[in-house]
Amino acid sequence: MGQTPDTVFDVCRRAIEFFTLQTAQGVKYLEYINYKLEEKYKNMEIQCKSLLGNLEQKINKLQNEKDAIEKECEELRDKLVASTHKLSQLEGDISRLNLSKRSDSDRTCFSDHIHIRSAQSTQSSDTLNPKFPRCSPDSTYPSPFGLGNRQSHFNFSKRSEISSSICF
Repeated sequence: MGQTPDTVFDVCRRAIEFFTLQTAQGVKYLEYINYKLEEKYKNMEIQCKSLLGNLEQKINKLQNEKDAIEKECEELRDKLVASTHKLSQLEGDISRLNLSKRSDSDRTCFSDHIHIRSAQSTQSSDTLNPKFPRCSPDSTYPSPFGLGNRQSHFNFSKRSEISSSICF
């Protein structure tokens, strides 16, 4: 019932050859998978480097745009501060002019009122001199300085109404 030693030896040799063949094919398959993975890795690395380069270019471009916008913003802010300062100076000048006009107007109105009273005493009420307008608050004549409506002729900003109402 047994096999001859040559037959047993031949079966063992074939079994070892089959095992060696399967092991070699397994190694070749793993080498193939390793090769493909390395290839994918290299392609992905190239794509990532390309993408990273593009993103760095975009970042640099956006950073330059941001810097330019910040510079423009600073310039506009400086212009705004200068314009605001100039506007406040002009509003102050307008307020001083309006106050001086008002005080001049009050003095003129007072002298005109005295002159009219002296003229009324020498003339009848029918022959009043129309050359001198009345400056009383109920006057129907326009004020010589345009101050009867209590608004300035200058309109430099929205604040002109506020400044004119404060001055008068």
